[in-house]
Amino acid sequence: MPGGDTGTEDAPCALCGNSHFGFYSACTAHPTLCYACVLASCAGQRQVGLEEPLCPLGGTRCCGKFTPPSPPPKSGDRPSLSRLIPVELTTNLQFSVKGKNVNYSPQELFGKKQAKKLLRVRNVPLEMMFEACRSRFQQSSVPDEPELVFHATARQATGSIVKNGFNAAFSGSAHGEVYGKGIYCSPDLSTALRFAEADSENNVCVFICQALMGRQFTPALPPPKKAAGGSKQSAGEVSRPAGTQKQFNSAKSGTIWVVKREQQIVPRYLAYF
Repeated sequence: MPGGDTGTEDAPCALCGNSHFGFYSACTAHPTLCYACVLASCAGQRQVGLEEPLCPLGGTRCCGKFTPPSPPPKSGDRPSLSRLIPVELTTNLQFSVKGKNVNYSPQELFGKKQAKKLLRVRNVPLEMMFEACRSRFQQSSVPDEPELVFHATARQATGSIVKNGFNAAFSGSAHGEVYGKGIYCSPDLSTALRFAEADSENNVCVFICQALMGRQFTPALPPPKKAAGGSKQSAGEVSRPAGTQKQFNSAKSGTIWVVKREQQIVPRYLAYF
């Protein structure tokens, strides 16, 4: 067992409430955190380049007392850092906004659209990286209020997003990147559904996310170009806007929004329509 083990095999973690095979952290400040949560929040944040990771308890700077367990658990015993939790279709959906829980009914989020299935997404590393990004925005006087957004995707991509989060490298792979590279989303469900791909059972998958838009700019598409036959090319065929500005964290054009970095968006729920 790691040095911070409480001695109780099935004691619940103080953060996630799960007992991850009795593996407790070697964080002497918080010995009741499970191995998964501490690995994700402390070591995990440093691995992705965050020099000052946040403590998972309280949102303050990490005390630095975490040391990897020795010997480390075998790969087959390591807890999963991501999971999907079924949610009743009539249950309010809960979101954390600056340490406070905010509830929305399915009707408030989806309007007249009726979800066939709802799943809550839990991924400790993604959640901690999102909070670390919010903290950096706050310290830099960048707007850090999370926005609720929708992201539609193919069903075969949902597993990867739940496990690894969104990947800006795939920007434009399905629908182009009119507003530059980034993760495309929308505050409007109907807009997101326009970019959805139905599976063989006619289900459409949509992630309900929180996004940190930070400093935003509204890109302007260049004027339509004339095609060879004299007709004008539609704006929707333009690959990206002229003058995309690197100093901004996101782009907004009507109900199409783009966040530039993966740490700015975290999936909270997955809905099937």
